[in-house]
Amino acid sequence: MMEVTNNAPAGIVVWEPVFDADTLLAAGAVTYAAGTLLGRITASGKLTHYASGNADGSEIPVAVLLDAEVFTGAGEIPFRPILAGRLKRVDLVAHGVGAITQAEADQLRDYSIIALSTTQLASLDNQ
Repeated sequence: MMEVTNNAPAGIVVWEPVFDADTLLAAGAVTYAAGTLLGRITASGKLTHYASGNADGSEIPVAVLLDAEVFTGAGEIPFRPILAGRLKRVDLVAHGVGAITQAEADQLRDYSIIALSTTQLASLDNQ
């Protein structure tokens, strides 16, 4: 008997990425998923999760988190965010809940981050 295993692609796929050293800030215990949109707080110059309702600078998405980051409490960590490149739109997370809007994808373009619409065809090919 033959066993069939479907291999699903996982993680954030980036084409032509640009990274740079920066600081990620969290107000409390939180886990930021890979692909989280990040905004820059104007007063401190540090990155935090993007939230369209904020008024501190983080309401504008300027970077993307490549790997998940876990905070056990309030604080900051050094990291290397994606500052430019092409990414699969389905991998991007806004507001900690998932799918980004077209308006958010358009805002990312201002910072040379291109959110590409993709169709996964490999799942049927892997059987």
